[in-house]
Amino acid sequence: SKSAPGSVWELDDQTEYNGIYTDVSSLVATYCLQFITGERDMSEWDAVLADVNTFDIDRMTELYQNAVNNFLSRS
Repeated sequence: SKSAPGSVWELDDQTEYNGIYTDVSSLVATYCLQFITGERDMSEWDAVLADVNTFDIDRMTELYQNAVNNFLSRS
């Protein structure tokens, strides 16, 4: 999993972040392969982005920012 460098995560935040990250990473890897193999056409790009954004990217960003803020407040 990805984490903020040197950050101190709250356990619940890290667990939630990792869950979203895993789902998003898997979806993106699948779509990338489909574009590379031609299974998906680039005309579907906007639909793919919309699908990826249903995975609560904003929440993932918020959780990551919380970890960074925790780290910075301890410096």
